[in-house]
Amino acid sequence: MSFLDSIRNIKKVFSSRNEEENFSLPYKIQTRLNPYRLKARTGDSIELFIAVKNLQHEKKLTSVTIKCAGDIGFSETTLKKNKRIHLGMMKPNEEKILNVRIYGSSVTKKGEYPIAIIVTSHFRDYEHIENAVRKKIAVRAV
Repeated sequence: MSFLDSIRNIKKVFSSRNEEENFSLPYKIQTRLNPYRLKARTGDSIELFIAVKNLQHEKKLTSVTIKCAGDIGFSETTLKKNKRIHLGMMKPNEEKILNVRIYGSSVTKKGEYPIAIIVTSHFRDYEHIENAVRKKIAVRAV
């Protein structure tokens, strides 16, 4: 058996999986920035809208963690870089919309700043993690 034949056999194994074995994400995350850009070297701020939809078939205890890097933050001094929001129990197909303000400062330079959004499903309490979905976006300062 040659190397190419072994690759073809692997492809056959993966393509022969049942439809039920396909994994789906537990949450759908949609984001929107208003305005689209942050003014550099000013105390300007923008709003980040996050829509979280539960795609699971049961109620889940849910939280959202938002992390930003660089010279932007969640306070006017840009010192607060992480924010965690407890959404409570989300029913199947329930959607919640969050509004988070992101601030720049006089040291915010022109460029792109990454923001990570992590939606986590918990069991028992917020200390026990069951599953998580991540999404990364970029805020542009001009």
